[in-house]
Amino acid sequence: EKLNRTTASLARLALNARQGMTPDEHRAAIARLEQQKERIERELGDYDAEFRARVAPVALDTIQAAIPADAALLEFAVYRSFNPKAASNSEAYGERRYAAFVLRHDDAPRAFDLGGAAAIDAAVEALRLALRDPKRDDVRKLARAVDARVLAPLRHAAGPVSRLLISPDGTLNLIPFEALVDTDGRYAIERHAISYLTSGRDLLRMRIARPRRG
Repeated sequence: EKLNRTTASLARLALNARQGMTPDEHRAAIARLEQQKERIERELGDYDAEFRARVAPVALDTIQAAIPADAALLEFAVYRSFNPKAASNSEAYGERRYAAFVLRHDDAPRAFDLGGAAAIDAAVEALRLALRDPKRDDVRKLARAVDARVLAPLRHAAGPVSRLLISPDGTLNLIPFEALVDTDGRYAIERHAISYLTSGRDLLRMRIARPRRG
């Protein structure tokens, strides 16, 4: 509760007008609240390992250390390119696109541009509609179409791993990656054990031992 109150006070002070304070007083007040917030977080971290993992700065080497040797982390992201020299906001932003990042325990990270979001979203929606209807006979074909756009470009970088740690974004949150079909006609579940993450940070929390409650 103390952390929540301090965070709220800090947000109000940082976002609102100075309310009679000089600029130096305003900056000093913000600095005091930031120090107080950091102190409370440290105190909480001493008691709660999971909280400590949640607020700890995330670095590439700490994420890599948490990836099992037989696994690859696949992080997807929807983005729009931005041109700061454009005349207006409507012209500054490009089309929505999907990017993917592949990270292994002992390899340099790899980044991929998977293409326009419209085409990928359409392929995902077609697969979702087919999966809902047990009478459809084109599920494998549609699953192969999604795989070609989403997983196939990443397989070489992921390597011959037995586990995939997947952090999806956009409409990719709505499909089971286990159902995607590769060029050999095999479902992804036949080659990989698949786990889903909200982000690579989850790996840090997953390493924390939890007491048995049974």
